[in-house]
Amino acid sequence: MYQDLQVMELKPTQLNTDPVVPDSEQFTAKELARLLDTTERTIYKYANKLIQIWSWLPESTWRTDGIYTAKALEEMARLKAAKSVNEYALTVTQESGNYTQSGKLTRVETQSTVQTLTAKPIPTIPLINCETVDTGAIRSRTQQMQNINNQLGDAITQLLAHKVENKIEELDARLDDFFAEIEMHSKVQAVQKLQQTNQ
Repeated sequence: MYQDLQVMELKPTQLNTDPVVPDSEQFTAKELARLLDTTERTIYKYANKLIQIWSWLPESTWRTDGIYTAKALEEMARLKAAKSVNEYALTVTQESGNYTQSGKLTRVETQSTVQTLTAKPIPTIPLINCETVDTGAIRSRTQQMQNINNQLGDAITQLLAHKVENKIEELDARLDDFFAEIEMHSKVQAVQKLQQTNQ
């Protein structure tokens, strides 16, 4: 299978007319801000974008211990002149053969026109032979399980009812004993009061 190639026209950048700065020059963020007519904060943002977009290059390509290289100045100027970071990243993609996708760069083989696709086989679903399955037995077992479930429910209900009934009878017997004891105690006190009044 051959991949269709898309031909893109590249617009010449205006930045190539800037004077070339020797690679041996180094700059502070303040100097870069003055040269690019921007703020130091913007220089830091540009540096982070360069490191992100050119991720296959070491950070020392752009800066070391807060000192920026001439290449950093050149690329920051290009980044500033671009309409957006995405446009700059696209230009880098076209020039270097690397591309930006979701903020991460990946190597692309630009010479290859053949694409090989491999697919995993579709898993087979096991077939059930309906002639060998005894549906009557399945229905019978299901009915037995429902019957057992119903019997279990009835047994639990009876057990709870029996326990509650036993507790009620036990409570009733205790109340009877309690009232009998109160009655006996009352009679004893009444007899004692009568005896005291008779004396």
